[in-house]
Amino acid sequence: MNLLSLIPKFENRRVRIVYDAPYPAISLLYKHILPFFNPDNLFFVVYSDAVCRRLREMYKSFKDECPEIAQILDNAKFIKIGQKICSPFSESECRIGSERLNLIHEKSVLENYIGLESVSNNLSNNCFTVFAGLYMLPAIYGPSAIKSIHQIFSSLPKETTLFSFYPEGFLEPRQDKSLEKLYDIILRVKRENEFFYFGEDTYLMGVDHSIVKDIRPGFGRYTIDENWNLIEV
Repeated sequence: MNLLSLIPKFENRRVRIVYDAPYPAISLLYKHILPFFNPDNLFFVVYSDAVCRRLREMYKSFKDECPEIAQILDNAKFIKIGQKICSPFSESECRIGSERLNLIHEKSVLENYIGLESVSNNLSNNCFTVFAGLYMLPAIYGPSAIKSIHQIFSSLPKETTLFSFYPEGFLEPRQDKSLEKLYDIILRVKRENEFFYFGEDTYLMGVDHSIVKDIRPGFGRYTIDENWNLIEV
């Protein structure tokens, strides 16, 4: 199965990318999915200052190696749940990004997660939205955080295109399953330990679960070239 051929069908869907290696997952979303949609209304919803920093380091590498991707990210709007007023998609150090940054203080997360409900107020049907780090909330604050995440999804506009990263095995199985049900499609990215293509790492990538009739489960093998492109083998 050619996963890349399914990208147009992800529009207006809620898609979760489960990975055991971040490098190919980043290639899939930023190098292939994001340029296809090239959204004018791109939002990132990010939990924690640590995740914000990781996004900033990723952005710096894009500036050098994939400037066309960095240009898309330069226009992104940013909803951050944390303590520092900062935007990761900027050449400068951590700083406010004018009207493109909406900060939800972490204190509001501690107070019954009320601040999380304001996330959906900034999104619309034509948004392309990336969730990063929200899976950490149940691990830090306990199972009650799952209720708040469900509230966010319940209040999202129906036609919002949504992608969310999740590192495999991060949460307990029961917590993971309760969040998995929020998505229409589950993509899985997995490094193959015993299969090598001319000395290169290979990855199994494909659809693990789907509720969409014309997006059937299936996997293919891929390598990553020097330009961060996925190559089916």
